Amino acid sequence: PRRYIPVKTVQPPNDATPVLDAAGAANLLRVSSKTVLRLARSGEIPGRKIGREWRFAREALMEHLTKAVVE
Repeated sequence: PRRYIPVKTVQPPNDATPVLDAAGAANLLRVSSKTVLRLARSGEIPGRKIGREWRFAREALMEHLTKAVVE
């Protein structure tokens, strides 16, 4: 019998997703995941590291973008 091997798919975040992972934040910001992680580590974008993974609040990212555009 064949074994089932789950495949992780990256789904685009919808407006109802309040917390994003690095891939979701990258999709929202239209940059690569590596760029999101670099910006988060340097404190340039708001995010929290939980264990080994980063999480980003959609609302905080949108606020940050709005402020960045105004400045």
